[in-house]
Amino acid sequence: MSLKVNTENIRSIETVCACAQEQSVELDYVLPDYYPEIFRIIKCTASPKITSCAVSGDRISYELTVGIRVIYCSDGGSSGVHSVEQKQVFNRAVSLDSPQANLQPHITAAVDYVNCRAVNRRRIDIRGAVTVNVCVSGEKETQVVCDAFGSGIQLKKVSALCPVAMLHTAKRVTVSDEFELDETMPPIGSVLRIGAHIERQAIKSLLRAGLPPRVILK
Repeated sequence: MSLKVNTENIRSIETVCACAQEQSVELDYVLPDYYPEIFRIIKCTASPKITSCAVSGDRISYELTVGIRVIYCSDGGSSGVHSVEQKQVFNRAVSLDSPQANLQPHITAAVDYVNCRAVNRRRIDIRGAVTVNVCVSGEKETQVVCDAFGSGIQLKKVSALCPVAMLHTAKRVTVSDEFELDETMPPIGSVLRIGAHIERQAIKSLLRAGLPPRVILK
């Protein structure tokens, strides 16, 4: 009896692209008339984030938004601390070597540096750089042997779970809230900074949420 081998195609996740792009940030900003003049710059920060991402064939396009905040004081003493904010939007893209199926990009941005100086009492010059790290994962099909018989062959079989498809999703959540200051706190003069921090409280396991379709190889 001739030897016969049965094969099965399974999918695995591999990194298709891993690269970094640098984006320069330059802003020449003139204070509006309703803002007081600059006496001294206290702090300048840049907050980059990826606001959108799209996959089209062998091209990954994304939008980078950099929020710039400058905190400065005027001649008004302790009550003369003010904050100005500006946003810069950049559209960038990454080209892959060849089109891939079911791509999943993971893009993060971090500030390299940001410098700020007052050209005069109403003009600010800002220079900085942001590094964007792009990691793209895709699915790859591999043919494996799942069974063999004939010619007196003996097999030692081990079960293995292999995902049929890579599942991914994204959801945008809008959060709003209102709060009042305690009576012991002084009234608000001007808002210098506002931010939010996201924490993962609980993550459901695949066993509880329901396993994706799998192929069992023996």
